[in-house]
Amino acid sequence: ALGLDQRPLILAIGRLVDVKDHATLITAVSQLPAQYRDQVQVAIIGDGPLHSSLTQQINRLGLQDQITLTGKIAHRDLPTWIGAAHQLCLPSKNEGQPNVLLEAIAAGRPVVASATGGITEIVTPGNGLLFPVGDSQALATAISHCLEQDWHPAAIQETIAERTFEHMAEQYLTIFNALLSAESGKP
Repeated sequence: ALGLDQRPLILAIGRLVDVKDHATLITAVSQLPAQYRDQVQVAIIGDGPLHSSLTQQINRLGLQDQITLTGKIAHRDLPTWIGAAHQLCLPSKNEGQPNVLLEAIAAGRPVVASATGGITEIVTPGNGLLFPVGDSQALATAISHCLEQDWHPAAIQETIAERTFEHMAEQYLTIFNALLSAESGKP
């Protein structure tokens, strides 16, 4: 449906801006061991002011056959892309708790993400791997390790089973009730 070949797909989703750090992902692809570098395809979904410089980096590193900048796509098409992915990569310099990670994990896809902000609360050994922010060699290693592992979609999904809207709403309600009780002086 996406016109992709059968090579494992590494997917990144996010605006092409500095904080998303797609440049580190591109460098990491160039640092993958040959058996992976030549056998994977990377799709970076999104658009933004760094499109031109990222395209230049891809060309300079000779990665035109491995990395595609898709541009912006319709939100309704994201599940198809995530479903086609072998892993989702989020190399951001800073994040809260990004929905894209939760969406990939909910789809049973492993993730490779930078160890920053709320990402560290989502990514566990059961659903993915973390790497230090901006460390392209560590990212290349994490991508390789993720490709080598035998991931089980149901087990990946189970790692966030408690993150339903209902469960999160109950947690917020508990917090709000505690704050209201404290405000009114009631125990």
